[in-house]
Amino acid sequence: MLELARCEAALRAWDPCARVVPSDLVERRMLFYASRRGFAAVCDRVGRRPADSAPMVRLACDEEVSGPWSRHATVWRCLFYPPSLDFLKPSAEYFFW
Repeated sequence: MLELARCEAALRAWDPCARVVPSDLVERRMLFYASRRGFAAVCDRVGRRPADSAPMVRLACDEEVSGPWSRHATVWRCLFYPPSLDFLKPSAEYFFW
């Protein structure tokens, strides 16, 4: 929820008239997918059949995260390895799914 709020704040703070592109890759991707062209790319991707079979899911971490909050709540972290390293490329048009 916190990350969603940060994304919304970043999108609201961006001034499209200023024509300044954010330096942060994640923010550039947010702006791309918030645009009409980005939305069209999502619709195109959703409408296509996968070219290959789904990549094998590899679990990187599945464990409790201990900290001062542990007296009050359990925090759990579950992470998966990415299917490729393409997310490291500077393209704003990278699909995470």
